Amino acid sequence: MELKYRVILLSNPINALFISSKLYESKNNKLKTVIIYSPPTMAFKHLRFDLNFHKKLCLLPFKKKEKIFTYPFKNYLAKQQQKYSRKRYNFIFSKEKVNLFKFLKKNKINHKNIKELWFGWSQVKYIFFEILEDLNCHFFKFDHGLGDIRWIISDFKFSIKKFCSNLIKKFDSNDLKFPKLRYVTLFKKEINKIITTDKNQILEIKKKEMLKSINYCHDKIKKNYLLQKINLNSMIVMVDYVCLTKQKNDTNDETYIFFEELIDLLLKKLNKEIISKDIKYLIVKTKLHNSLEINKLNKILNRRFHKKIKILFFENIIKKNFNVEYCLKILNCKILISNFSFGQLIALKLFNANVEQYIFTKWYLDFWKKRKKKSLLHMDFIWVWDFFYLKYYKEFKSVLPKNI
Repeated sequence: MELKYRVILLSNPINALFISSKLYESKNNKLKTVIIYSPPTMAFKHLRFDLNFHKKLCLLPFKKKEKIFTYPFKNYLAKQQQKYSRKRYNFIFSKEKVNLFKFLKKNKINHKNIKELWFGWSQVKYIFFEILEDLNCHFFKFDHGLGDIRWIISDFKFSIKKFCSNLIKKFDSNDLKFPKLRYVTLFKKEINKIITTDKNQILEIKKKEMLKSINYCHDKIKKNYLLQKINLNSMIVMVDYVCLTKQKNDTNDETYIFFEELIDLLLKKLNKEIISKDIKYLIVKTKLHNSLEINKLNKILNRRFHKKIKILFFENIIKKNFNVEYCLKILNCKILISNFSFGQLIALKLFNANVEQYIFTKWYLDFWKKRKKKSLLHMDFIWVWDFFYLKYYKEFKSVLPKNI
């Protein structure tokens, strides 16, 4: 009897956390699970990208010995700016379908026996949609960012075809195939307050399973990657793509100014909380892929703030850069702050009573707009504030950080 498969497409660390949590909750043990990892190098080629570590990070939450394959995929199909003619569209998909068939055959996976496809950000999903069309396969989409919450709501309220109009227009075609999706999310409770139909199409990741995966990763990081113990209370500040600015060696450097003004803001606005929580460290955490000269910046900031608080960078404490959810206990974190991060929503959902959370979104937007550097803003910032804090604030209130 031929094996039946559950294929997991991995290319993003947060997908890995969600997928692993759901996988060990799954009761369908008749399927053989196969993981196909595709590094998202095309999306982050402008940043520092440690390919070997990224793969380890994506596989970190998986406890069992699932079969793992690496499949290089060099087309960034989600990139909004590029346009494809019908000819180019046909060429990409026909070529990639052949490549994928060869890959599956080489690894003895019959595509007709793929019964479940689990995925998040991975760009290979679009090719799988093509080759699995009309086969008896179920498709499970996992969150990887704030946009996925909006995606689910939009699918039920407006339909995926309309929501994905940019992607469809990009290929100058209405033939981009989207199968019927089942959504898997930690935020089903909040989403169900908004949608009124087909709620069974949304599956919930149980908090208990998420905490198991996080604790598993926490133990591995603490054992293998910890450089410095943090025994006193800390506050973690997460920043976005500030690393795309050019760093100079003086205090007029734009990156230095950003951090100086931000830390001034936080120490002023959160003074009472810092005192009441007895915060001794301010830990700066950047994106998983960044190009900041951390050691130089650390010296400059500590010279400026040494009388008020000790400043550390995440990578000086933990070797390599991990999801913040894995490291809150390791860093003795009592306050978590960001310019608005999906990781914060996850942390609020899981650790609500233990960690106070704040955002500095409006300050962040104003800082870069004044300097005419809107290109540094992630595309999500175009809509996240209005979506979560205005349109659906009531529904998401319990998982939203307080605004500074």
